[in-house]
Amino acid sequence: VLGSVLLFRAGALDETEVHTFERCASVIGVVLLSRERMELSKSREQTVLMRSLLAPRRKELPLLSEQAERFGLPLDQPLSLLVLEAEDPAAAYAVRRLRAANLLPSVVFDDVDDAIVVLCATRQIEAVRTLVVKFMANQLAGRWRGVLSRPAHALVELPELHAMLRRALPVLRRTGVKDQLVDQNELALYATLF
Repeated sequence: VLGSVLLFRAGALDETEVHTFERCASVIGVVLLSRERMELSKSREQTVLMRSLLAPRRKELPLLSEQAERFGLPLDQPLSLLVLEAEDPAAAYAVRRLRAANLLPSVVFDDVDDAIVVLCATRQIEAVRTLVVKFMANQLAGRWRGVLSRPAHALVELPELHAMLRRALPVLRRTGVKDQLVDQNELALYATLF
């Protein structure tokens, strides 16, 4: 269901009013479908960009920079990753809700292998961290946990950094971390495990 239209009226509608209402509902439906398609296209573009940045073999840097520019993400600056695990609901649902909330401009995020991965410029990480923690606490019913990376000064660091953060999530789960975002540096004691 994309939306609904309700009409409150004291009396019955005549034939002209019914046709006008039907036409209005059709126009609203077209607008909502168009908006949904635009959101799906944007979502696909973010997915492709995120997976390209996290892949060991990446596309040409100018093409990635152009794609990232459309989302306001500067690839020529230090970047930070957040990797979060949501117990219930699943990461894909949480990402859809986060996209619908439209809280994170200049940030690329997606569901990657059942984890929520957020990539942003390091200069804005504190604001992003605050928004993500509030969103996770207020919008999701289940437990969650996450890891915040150290700054990545080059794009070639991202795949390894992502893999390291992914390996840290089970450690957080086993140590009882709930509803919290932990800095990568705080996990130095457990570094030999991941």
